[in-house]
Parts: sequence; structure tokens; C-alpha cells
Amino acid sequence: MAQIVTPYIEKGYFENITIDRNRLYSEVLDNLNKAAIVGFSHHEIAGRLKEAWAGNSSLLKNFDQAQECAEGFRALCLERNLLDFSLQVELFRKLAWNLPLCRENIIRASRHLIVDNVEEDTPAMHDTLREWLPSVESALLVYDQNGGHRRFLGADPTHAYELKMACDQSLAFEGSFVTSQALRTVERSLILHKNAALNAEARKSLNFESRRFYPEMIDWVAQTVGDLIAKQSTVPSEIAVLAPYLSDSMRFSLVARLEALGVQSYSQRPSRALREEPATTTLLMLASLTHGEWGYTPSKEQVRQALVGSISGLDLVRARLITEILYRPDVGLQSFEGLTQDAQQRITFALGRRYERLRKYLQPDQASCWRPLTLFCWRIGLSTTRSG
Repeated sequence: MAQIVTPYIEKGYFENITIDRNRLYSEVLDNLNKAAIVGFSHHEIAGRLKEAWAGNSSLLKNFDQAQECAEGFRALCLERNLLDFSLQVELFRKLAWNLPLCRENIIRASRHLIVDNVEEDTPAMHDTLREWLPSVESALLVYDQNGGHRRFLGADPTHAYELKMACDQSLAFEGSFVTSQALRTVERSLILHKNAALNAEARKSLNFESRRFYPEMIDWVAQTVGDLIAKQSTVPSEIAVLAPYLSDSMRFSLVARLEALGVQSYSQRPSRALREEPATTTLLMLASLTHGEWGYTPSKEQVRQALVGSISGLDLVRARLITEILYRPDVGLQSFEGLTQDAQQRITFALGRRYERLRKYLQPDQASCWRPLTLFCWRIGLSTTRSG
């Protein structure tokens, strides 16, 4: 996308747009993706954006410029046989799904179908499900009437609800099988009393605080958690911090402040792709060191991050030293014994032993016995856990 958009920018396109280029690239890609999953032609992007625009008319030309960039990107994909997400969706819906051999292969692979949170899915997925349902022996579709929070990502709860007509039976569950009475009390208090008049029981479970800046808010959260544990003997596993938005930098800052107080934590963000999680990238980089048939050679930076993520106590400085001396892209990781005594002392022998344990597990003659990849990841996880 950068190759497509940059020449347009140099010609004066988007001159009244202040967002950085990476954001601009992602916006154009998002327009293509939304068109594909909702089911309209990517040639209609500008027209639809203009119809929804209620701001300054001088900005309307940006939609036409975004249209040109989107069409240029699609032309490049077609010319070079490249498949971005939007083109994959379009090809599947218009071609692959309509080929009898392809459709039968997908249908035969699944006799029973379970789909949860259909209200968070896209119209393209709903249409496929509607055509798929008559071919399976049984199906269960779950719709949350309070869901649909991913509208900005293309979710269509109204379209999803129409799938109800394709089902033989419909059941509505009003209650919850897992929500505790204490949490229900908090919920009722929030709804009925608008936070200001929380009853005594609810106040024991919730803390409300207003801060002007993010750093101040993070400091308050960390201090509150620390006080709950140290002064009120609260079990850490009973403490949850809920945030409507948590960027990577905010998460890092909060975790760092909690660690300074001796509090260990973990985070879960449904909107974060699995491939972006440090544990995932660590496993993939370690696996790529032993799976030469993939044809992928990790960079020194990637190996350094993988070592930090898999060797307890290893910091970035020592990891960089190991990587610079002991990692060779053509042959992989070398033995700790090959280091000079001075370098070994800088890294420490304790970390050197952990590094050696991991390195031996990554030897091709050892790792070849541990396929498929899932088994390899399990073995590596067990190894790094045992090594502390």
C-alpha cells in the first residue's frame, strides 16, 4: 500500500490530512476490507463515504483520493497475483464458494456446526452460514442480544439476527449460569443508581477515580492494587482491572508499575491478534530456528526477543550479547562454551546453562522428532518452564 499511496502523496493528495502515513495506509486497506465483508463493490467506497459524511465539504475530495488509492492497490494485487484480505474474501464469495467441488469439500469436512457470537460477525460470514446450514446434520448458532460491539470492524448484529429464520428452533436464555450474585448486585446498582448511589455491598467491589492524564491513572491503579494486597490482604487472583482501551504502551507501563510493587499480572485483550502476543512470537521464532524447510531465517532482533521471552532472568543487554556472538543466520545458535571467559562472566554461567538447555532442544536432530508444530511448542514450553 505504501508503494501505491506514496506517489499520490507526492502529487499533493491528502494534503489536508494530518494523520501519519501508516494510519493512512491502514485506513485505505480498511475501506477495501469493509467493502468485501459487507458485500459491495470496492468501486463504491468514495460514494458511500461521501453519503455518510456530515463535516466540512472541503474534505470530500479525500474520499475520491482514497478511492484512487484503493483501486490502484487492487490493480497491483491482480497484476502480481497477490491476495490481500479483501481480495481473499471476494474470491471466496464470488468464485470458490460457488464451485461445487470446493463447497462440497468444506461441507463434508464438518457434519456439525457451532457458531458463537454471530452478532460480532460480518454479513459475508452470515450469508455463507445461511447457505451452509441445510447441509449439516446439526447446528447451533449463539446470538447475544447485548453484543454487536464490533460494528466498527464490520459486525452486523441486525443481519446476524435474521439467521434465526434459518434455524428449526429458537431458545432465549434471560439469566446467567456463571454470574455471581455479587456481580449481579454491582450490575443492578450501576444501572439503577448511575454510579452515584452505589449501595454498600457494591462499593466494596468497585473503586471509582478520575484522573486527567494516563500516567496519573496508571499510577493510581497500580497503587490501589498494591494497597489491596499489602494492606487489605486481598488475594491477587481476585483483583481485576477493566479498561475499555489498553494500548501496548499503557499495558507495558501498568505491568512495570505493578512489578515494581512486587505484583505479577497478566492481560487479556480480545481485540489483540494472537500473532502479536509475545509468547506467540517467541514460539514461532524458536520453531523457525529448527524448521529450515520453512525457508525463513529470523533476524538477530527477532532471536534476541525470543531468547528474552524464553529464558528466565535474561535481560535485553545480555540477550544482545548472546545474539551478536552466538547467533549465525546460516547455522543457528552456537554453544555457550565457545565464548571467551570474559563474555561468559558478563552473561553469567547461570543464564549460560539455561541458554544451553534451550539451544540443545533446538538442535535439528532433536527437534525433528517433535513434529507437528503443536508438539514442538509444547516441548519448548515445558523446557523453558523447567529451566526457570
